[in-house]
Amino acid sequence: MTPRLAAAKAIVRGVHGLAAAVDRVRLARTRALMFQAMVAKNPRLVAPARPAYLADVQTYWTRHYGRRVDPRWHVALFNVTGVEDVRFVPHFVWWDEILGMFNDRALRPAYGDKNLYRRLLRHERAPATVVKRMRGRYYDGDDRPLARDAARERLLAGGGERIVKPSRTDNGEGVARLRVAAGVAWRGDAAVDLDDLERSHGDDFLVQAAIEQHPAMAAPHSASVNTVRLLTLRWDGAPRVLLAFARFGVDGRVTDNAGTGGIACGIDDDGRLHDAAVDKAGRVHRRHPTSGYDFGARQHVPGFDAARRLVVELHAQLPHFDLVSWDIAIDPLAAPVFVEANFRGSSFLYQFASRRPIFGDLTPQVLAALRRRHGRGAPPAATPA
Repeated sequence: MTPRLAAAKAIVRGVHGLAAAVDRVRLARTRALMFQAMVAKNPRLVAPARPAYLADVQTYWTRHYGRRVDPRWHVALFNVTGVEDVRFVPHFVWWDEILGMFNDRALRPAYGDKNLYRRLLRHERAPATVVKRMRGRYYDGDDRPLARDAARERLLAGGGERIVKPSRTDNGEGVARLRVAAGVAWRGDAAVDLDDLERSHGDDFLVQAAIEQHPAMAAPHSASVNTVRLLTLRWDGAPRVLLAFARFGVDGRVTDNAGTGGIACGIDDDGRLHDAAVDKAGRVHRRHPTSGYDFGARQHVPGFDAARRLVVELHAQLPHFDLVSWDIAIDPLAAPVFVEANFRGSSFLYQFASRRPIFGDLTPQVLAALRRRHGRGAPPAATPA
């Protein structure tokens, strides 16, 4: 290698290193701003925790994970749940490392396309699809091509409540309720046609029949279809349920997502709601902020065991994803209805709502796997969990 070529390569390496450093600074700033935004809504997140607890957190994570962690998440989780548990997972460990270890990120956009669920997952209980649009072309619920005029006819046929949603987004983005009557579709007080849906939802969306939900699930907020979020993990070859919580919309919104203002209420293993719900900022709601529903009644979630069985069966059909979040509605007969599968999620909200560490007793094994994956060696063999 000539001196000139060596110098050029050194310059390139330096530029790449500088770019990487700038990206790290930008990412750290973005994450700091995200946490600050949460604290602005809920200053309680940063109330001091016991120094001994924080020392135990670092001892535990250094032992099992191979390095120290940002203690802010343990502080926030303690202040929301009242639980001191060293096994709580910091959000950015979840986001940067855990999701990538368990799930094939490259395949997520395809498997997350709601228009492909029928092809990717065998299930019998899901909302009926009226019409779907994929890459600008229309199809019926069985994926048979439709001319545009035929798609319009299907959209306006019959009557009743329907839901339109983008097929390739998450967090409730773009979800809206349609009401069809006398050959006209209404979104709120405005009449809409395919032209309007194409402008608002683009080339990829679907229109489904609205789900009729169980009265117990509707009670806190009847304007939204309120779902059970269940997180499953494939471990030792078999999917299992890690945690569950119910999601409820607020202020008349059709969505129940925390990202659109909804609240989440943990569900015990016996199917009973916790005595309080939380929002995405970790603020605790003992009563529903819109309806005043009292979570202290600790209502049993109808069909909870059936919902658990359903998501385990569905997860077995997804070989590329070992960590999956499921949204399941409950119909008036207490039967589970598949709504969506998700391959990311906010670890802090999961732990706020469930009041437990995501992986529970599996945490040391999960962290050991992470440690090996990133070349940090193996944790001491004979240390306690």
